[in-house]
Amino acid sequence: MIDLRRMTVVLLVCLVAGILAAEDVVKRLKDLQTVYDKLDSNVIRIPILDAIKLTNANNPIVSYLDFVEGKYVWVILTSTTRFEISAVDGKLLRKSQIKQVSPKYTVDLKNAISLAILSIGKSILFAFPTDEGWIVGSKDNVANVSLKTAAIIWIKSRKEYFESLKSQGG
Repeated sequence: MIDLRRMTVVLLVCLVAGILAAEDVVKRLKDLQTVYDKLDSNVIRIPILDAIKLTNANNPIVSYLDFVEGKYVWVILTSTTRFEISAVDGKLLRKSQIKQVSPKYTVDLKNAISLAILSIGKSILFAFPTDEGWIVGSKDNVANVSLKTAAIIWIKSRKEYFESLKSQGG
């Protein structure tokens, strides 16, 4: 017979791990804001959707441009794997195992990015899920794309969005 307490503890641990992983992404994106401000988009030769495609990952749930060891790198996360792809030449730099809880959604990450491109432009720098929807951002703007239907919920300037996170204590 299934031990209900043990199952509850396991579910809580998974939930907390998923929240902590999402918070780590948001924290990293906050740290990257000055990098994004100074970014010359001509340096990025591999767009976000191409980087995701290069991983052959099933159901990616987070993707963002990072600056690691003096190089621009696309970080793509699935529920089990972290990929780092060169944003200049598309080479796989690192692949490691992780454990992250995947949100429930009808609109996947790639479709959310594609929809956001129509609204905020093609130079997408990051995309990640929240309770409100997919947060997809470029150098100038951030779009919130619904997790359930192909719709843009709102668009804000990138600076305004990250300022609102600071004011919320995030």
